[in-house]
Amino acid sequence: MRLQRSKYPNVSFVKSTKDIFQALDKLSIQPRVKTTSQSTSAAKDLYTVWRSTSDSDYLFLYDKGPSATFDVAAEVWENKAPYQLNAWTGQQEAIAFKTHVLLHSDNIIHASYSPDTKDGISVVVADAQDASLTLSNGRTKRIPALKDSKKKKLLNVDIGKWNLTLESWVPGPDETKSTSAKKMLHLGTQTTLQPWSQIPVVQNASGVGTYTANFQLRIPSKDTITVLQFGPVLNTMRAWINGTQLPAIDIFDPQIDTSSFLVSGSNLIRIEVASTLFNAVKARVDYVKTNGVGPAAPPLYTAMDWQQHWLVGPVMVKSLRRVDL
Repeated sequence: MRLQRSKYPNVSFVKSTKDIFQALDKLSIQPRVKTTSQSTSAAKDLYTVWRSTSDSDYLFLYDKGPSATFDVAAEVWENKAPYQLNAWTGQQEAIAFKTHVLLHSDNIIHASYSPDTKDGISVVVADAQDASLTLSNGRTKRIPALKDSKKKKLLNVDIGKWNLTLESWVPGPDETKSTSAKKMLHLGTQTTLQPWSQIPVVQNASGVGTYTANFQLRIPSKDTITVLQFGPVLNTMRAWINGTQLPAIDIFDPQIDTSSFLVSGSNLIRIEVASTLFNAVKARVDYVKTNGVGPAAPPLYTAMDWQQHWLVGPVMVKSLRRVDL
């Protein structure tokens, strides 16, 4: 038996899934989240998922296409304000702009909601040059370049010599069993940061590397923030400054605000980086075994070059300008 019509006006039948959206529109059923883009193809590549708890709603956005600008509208209960969640650090940042930024100069790297300012916006400028941004209310804000006297106060410190210790994971005494062992390798001072695959002594090592360094610093003015930039991250890392662990580091944007962690004078930094076991297995592919069984596909290791891991730098401490509008 096939149903073709219903006595209820809010029930509709469709022949295929392609007709669902048209049927929903005809019934005046609108999505809770709407996304639009100037690029039609880009809009098709953006997916949304809505999840709710007893006190919060979560909107997840997934863009499987190239970078694009989207307008996102969501239907929520009144008196709720949107926040952006940082998936790496868990930080919550309000994004409820009364006016929002449409365009900005290349040296503006961040704009956020700031309720205590005139236009409700706080921006971070990457250098001492002049900057500008255009708001949705049509106004253009210009930020003047710093004077030479203030330029000299900006930090641009390359953290130099590093002491490196490697916790290298190797097979245990009985290589036919899965029990591993670790060897502590004290490699001393490294004047240049480079992947371990380029250091002959540890080319075939896998494990955890600990880098430590001391550096001198003067605390910049209050209208700046001090960021630690790690350079390219080849795997995962975590870091401490003066014994306090920093928040989680986004490996796709490896820099973090360290203003509240640094002191005037001497500072101690410790960075731990971890690798996969690829290089250690590649070096022992002919005889390493787990419970008597070796790698299922040795060519996957032998055909590949040594994988680059660890800290490659440069690791810099820099000042960024913070301007409230």
